[in-house]
Amino acid sequence: MSRYERINAALVLLALVLGALAYGFGSELGRQIPPIEGLRAFQSPRGERIALLHRQRLLIADPAGQLLSATDLASLGLRSPRAEWVYGTGPAGRFSAWVIDRGDDRIHRCTWDVRRERPLACSPLGARLDEGVESMTLDPVGRRLLVVDSRRGLLSAIDPDSGQLAPVVAPAQWPGAAGRMEATADGRIYVASKDRPVVTVYQSEVDGRLRWVERRALGEGRAYGMGHVASTSFGA
Repeated sequence: MSRYERINAALVLLALVLGALAYGFGSELGRQIPPIEGLRAFQSPRGERIALLHRQRLLIADPAGQLLSATDLASLGLRSPRAEWVYGTGPAGRFSAWVIDRGDDRIHRCTWDVRRERPLACSPLGARLDEGVESMTLDPVGRRLLVVDSRRGLLSAIDPDSGQLAPVVAPAQWPGAAGRMEATADGRIYVASKDRPVVTVYQSEVDGRLRWVERRALGEGRAYGMGHVASTSFGA
């Protein structure tokens, strides 16, 4: 073996050793640091805020990353809340937070402490949800919670204060199972499909109707055959 070949062999061996060490360190680090389970930006009465779930706590921060509050989910009376929380102002004019708790399969409304920037006690709304209900959003036009039922293929409305379920406001016009849902300030409702890279768009009307607008295939997914659309998000 020439000197050049010996140097190359040594470099390859060194790379393998360093790679193994890095993999072991990364795996151990991954076990030590719990992942962030949910992340959402929202507009609170005091400005733009960022909410995330970490170690069974709800953390609220400002856009600069300054931590404003940390709340244990157990202290709110929640048993198994989903990661996607919804924040906004309901029909009664109160800023609140809503979350689906799989512990009792209900939507819980949490009153909001504006001064301390954190949720207070949470209470369940209305009847139990079907198991297919996985996502919801707050309709800024109708001031109602919209929930999507993937199994039954329904898009329904729920009063955010009383929990009363309204008639189905729109049939399923998204392909496959529905994923996360988002709303923008102009009343556009976006439903992501889990089975293919498609987002279905609705428009919330002042008379309560939810009008289908279009179905958008994501260009990147169409060109490269990427996986399912697991989430949607929009900036201000």
